[in-house]
Amino acid sequence: PEERVVHIPNFADETPVEPLPRDSFDTPADVPLLLAAGRLHVNKGFDTLLRALVNVPDAVLWLAGSGPEEQALKSLCSELGLNKRVRFLGWRNDVTALMRSVDAFICPSRHEGLGSIVMESFAHRCPIIATRSQGPGEVIDNEYSGLLIEIDNARELAEAISRVLADGNLKIQLVDNAAAVYASTYSRKVVTQAYLDFYQRIAKI
Repeated sequence: PEERVVHIPNFADETPVEPLPRDSFDTPADVPLLLAAGRLHVNKGFDTLLRALVNVPDAVLWLAGSGPEEQALKSLCSELGLNKRVRFLGWRNDVTALMRSVDAFICPSRHEGLGSIVMESFAHRCPIIATRSQGPGEVIDNEYSGLLIEIDNARELAEAISRVLADGNLKIQLVDNAAAVYASTYSRKVVTQAYLDFYQRIAKI
């Protein structure tokens, strides 16, 4: 029955972290800096992100992750002339610190459940640009808590990235709104209380 269905979301790792220096990984310190993270798999759409990056001059991408598409993505980098602007970081356990270090987080997935990546970007005040895949498309309020673009649309992705990089006010609005959404809906405090309320409810059934 509908009245017996309960939905409780996940919260992110809220541990405070320090940003990495922007010149980490042999990155010029004064360039726009982007982050993408996840398994290097066709579902993640990182090839579309690389194609978009061609039209975002000077920006450097930190790509954190490993997986079966690594060599194909590196080959595509060479083909697109992006070797000097993409850093393959391998698998990382400090994604939230990386988020604190960059200008925007990009989630170009073709298929994405929810995972924690959207919540982490909200909690750690990193503006997010994502495709309208299942999870991000449901959680992100377009133009409010992030920017949503169509799947596999490199042109639209490049335009969204360029907007965030060029408009400081937009960036501030997105992170402020996302942080407020996180605090009211997805924070550890809110989610923990939701579980306690649920347990108290079923204990009375």
